[in-house]
Amino acid sequence: MGAFKYVITVESKTPPNLLIGGKIGEAEIIGIARESIPKRVPITWLMEHYPFSKQTILDNIRMFNKGSDRKHLYDPSEVMPVLDNLALLKSKNSRRRKN
Repeated sequence: MGAFKYVITVESKTPPNLLIGGKIGEAEIIGIARESIPKRVPITWLMEHYPFSKQTILDNIRMFNKGSDRKHLYDPSEVMPVLDNLALLKSKNSRRRKN
């Protein structure tokens, strides 16, 4: 069948004790990447990380805007929990499939 790629996200003040070539369960670690989150993020950055339209994101996090009305800048530590909760609510409240 082939190999699949799985992404595991870990948040910590210290780096995890994982080594390339090591094993987690049956899986072998082939790469480790670190994503840095900037202090202020534009709406386009949020659109890349969440499956919502620009208008949906703006409606839900408008009160957290740190920029002007034209330049929407947000603190990710404030808005990411809001959008994570929104993603959970949207996935649970979606319409059933029509057969």
